[in-house]
This record gives sequence, structure tokens and C-alpha cells, in this order.
Amino acid sequence: MKTNPLFTKYFQALFMKRGSPLVPENSLIQNEFAHVHGEKDGSLHLRLSDADAKTLLESGWGELHLLAGMFISSLNMNLPLGVVMVYAPRNMEEVAIVLSVVKASYDFARGAEPLKRYGALNT
Repeated sequence: MKTNPLFTKYFQALFMKRGSPLVPENSLIQNEFAHVHGEKDGSLHLRLSDADAKTLLESGWGELHLLAGMFISSLNMNLPLGVVMVYAPRNMEEVAIVLSVVKASYDFARGAEPLKRYGALNT
């Protein structure tokens, strides 16, 4: 598959800066809260609150991670139900929407309350 240049040129994995506030159970793995599948299609895996994940799934912008809610023995952890795959944006308007979802993931990893503020996701 071809890389989506509209989004993947900006980053591939997002981590909380050392010393930043972090709620470990609100991140993907350790201090990572999102990553982009740049070599595949530009989709993302990220961790959202259950409420934000529900909004995202109902909007049709993504799906649950294949292993969400399951124990991953190689990591010795349960993958939370709020771990989702967000579909790759196809244009700059969708990039803005996906970035708002990434921001929600970042805020959740820091311990902020979910805001369900994806704008165009609910339209």
C-alpha cells in the first residue's frame, strides 16, 4: 500500500515528554499514546477514553483495535477497550479532524477529562 503523504510526513509515533503528567493506564504502552502506520496506509492506533472511543466508533471514523480488551502475553498487559484504529485522512479537512482525535488521546494520557469534541465527527 501507498503511504498517505497528507498525514504521515508529520510523525509516526507520539510519546509523552519525560516529566510530563501521565496516567499510565491511559496510554498505549508506557508513555506512547498514539502511532501512525506510515509505511502502510496512514491509519493510526491510539488510546481514547471509553466515551471518546464510543463517539469515534459511532461516527464511522475507526474501529476497535483487533486485540482491544485482550491480554497480550508478550507485553504482560491487557489492551484496554479504548484502544482504537483511526482511519487515515484523505484530505486536509480530514487531517484536521484526525488531529483533534490525536489531541483527545494526548489529553486523556495526561489525565484530562474526555470532551468528545471532534467537531465534524458528529455531523
